[in-house]
Amino acid sequence: MLEYVIALCVVLITWMWLISRPAKFPPGPLRLPILNNIYNVRIDETFYARMRSLHDCYGPIVSLSISGHGLWDVWLEEYEMAKEVWHDPRFASRSTVALGEALGTDKGLAFASGSDTKMKRKLTLQILRALGVGKSTFSTGIEEEVETLLQYMERYLEQNFYVQGAIAYTTNNIISKLLFNTSYSFDDEEYAKMYQKLMRASALFNPIQLHWSLPFSISRHLPRTKELRKLNQEFLTFVKECYERRRPNEDSDIPREPECVSDFLQEQFKNARDNPNSDEPFCEDDIPYVLIDLFMAGQETTTTTLGWALLNMLHSPDVQERVFDELRREFPERDQIIHLNAITSLCNYTMATIHEVQRFTPVTIAAIDHTANVDVPNFHGYTIPKGTRMMVQLALMNKDPRFWKYPDAFNPHNFLDSEGNFLKSQYLMPFAVGLRSCQGRILPRWNSTSCLQTSCADSKYVHRERARRFLASLLRLDWSLQHLTLKLNWRKDNCSLN
Repeated sequence: MLEYVIALCVVLITWMWLISRPAKFPPGPLRLPILNNIYNVRIDETFYARMRSLHDCYGPIVSLSISGHGLWDVWLEEYEMAKEVWHDPRFASRSTVALGEALGTDKGLAFASGSDTKMKRKLTLQILRALGVGKSTFSTGIEEEVETLLQYMERYLEQNFYVQGAIAYTTNNIISKLLFNTSYSFDDEEYAKMYQKLMRASALFNPIQLHWSLPFSISRHLPRTKELRKLNQEFLTFVKECYERRRPNEDSDIPREPECVSDFLQEQFKNARDNPNSDEPFCEDDIPYVLIDLFMAGQETTTTTLGWALLNMLHSPDVQERVFDELRREFPERDQIIHLNAITSLCNYTMATIHEVQRFTPVTIAAIDHTANVDVPNFHGYTIPKGTRMMVQLALMNKDPRFWKYPDAFNPHNFLDSEGNFLKSQYLMPFAVGLRSCQGRILPRWNSTSCLQTSCADSKYVHRERARRFLASLLRLDWSLQHLTLKLNWRKDNCSLN
């Protein structure tokens, strides 16, 4: 008899745990022991349908427990709610997960929540502006790297071509020059190995995986956690070495003009040390983590955006041809490097295509969390306890039929008016807005625009069988694309593609 009573108590306690949510908390599906609600957000071909059904069932605000550790997530699909959260200082923090702390993610820019977060963001923005990021002077360096990319692509005419790797090298060099005034050749084997490790770490960094949900005392023994920590340490060592190589010789009296982000940071901290009345902007040990966040903001986002762009244009060859026709019409010279400012003002369809890529296949399914730093008593009728993560579902917002003419199709006309002019939409927010918007958002925006448009003006991308199979599951989102190999055809002068 006693064993039945114990069993019944266990069942009741388990059931209460499954259905328990804080008072006046948003509704959501049952959570399972250990797994929590990971089963609800599995990233596969049915992701959109499952998340859509959750919001149809529970409304525009759905609560899930994904990361475990007693944390709750509130997932939002409404545009106005997203803007409200992003601009509200009560949601300006980031969540704290033990594995993230072990990796040092809280010491950078994207996931930092400490008292020096504002100073890090302010100083970084000042440095980027001082280096001309977002201005025509900065585009010169991008155009030089794009020209090198085109020369490399010429080696693979009519051949199978690992286009994503080539694009990654170009974006890596653009970011490396900005951060360390360093670039690498396409044949650099050591850098190739580092790039492969970086891509693997990006895949493991997806927080919707079991090793992020378990307590660190358990997850630290999992193979994926061990691999991620090892790769993270190797890349951290690489960044530290690049930063130290920029440190000037202390015996030299010749002043050095800052040429990159590392130079500016070293100058700022040197001035703080030399001035007894001045404090350091933030802990100097955090510099490598800040540099890593800037590197990832420019490199990973750009490479993934361009990969999706090529896949979408393979799936819609008419779009690829219209982009080519527009670029050839506006820039008829074959070997002309296309300047970004000219593209923005002259190429309406091409600009619409790039924005449609960001809408239809976003780099990530949800923006980085905005965590409540206080109890929020009345958020659209619900109480949001301190520590709750607010997740904005970019993937669903980007397919809301209220805002898009063709929500479920890849169609650049979502960003064109009735006369064919480019029409920027306030509903597309790939880099978020407000208090914690992406600090390095200008880097992928410029890099992806220049790389895609210049390469499309000279080359034509053709299906391979592997690309066809990949396109069959085009809506399968991941934090980083799989390796994509295509066949590259060089366009002939004066050819007609109408």
